[in-house]
Amino acid sequence: MADKDTLWTNVKAAYATDLLLPLTNIHDATAIAIDDAVGTAAAQQAIDYFVMYAETTFVITTSTHNAVGIRATIAVLLERGGVSSALAREEWDEVFGDTGLLSKVKKTGARGRQAFTTNSNMTQASGLTSSGKRRKPWGDVESLPVNYMPRSSEA
Repeated sequence: MADKDTLWTNVKAAYATDLLLPLTNIHDATAIAIDDAVGTAAAQQAIDYFVMYAETTFVITTSTHNAVGIRATIAVLLERGGVSSALAREEWDEVFGDTGLLSKVKKTGARGRQAFTTNSNMTQASGLTSSGKRRKPWGDVESLPVNYMPRSSEA
């Protein structure tokens, strides 16, 4: 069984039929069965996005990957239609956003890196003067006080 089929089976086990029915049959309000072809395609898309957003290969046997994959599949189905766009965007951000579930999976991997933080109260000075001109570097002779550096004289 392919990962997409296993993931879709896990989605069906985790979510009620009443939720999945309209998400997999967005053009047929009278449908009485879940469209497994649509669900499997959404699961495959979630797996493809997993690689892109988490920067790791999707492994169905890893519980974290499976849990996030289930939510990602629902986010893909919501994004395709069947619900309000605000709800779809919210679910999408919870999974795929900068602070979403996939970013947390990314941080747990070998390539995960913590963002730089500091407890210093100092802030970096602007590179512009009060008049909006660019500051000159500290070693620029023109930026030193008058007569600070000896002048060269002609012989």
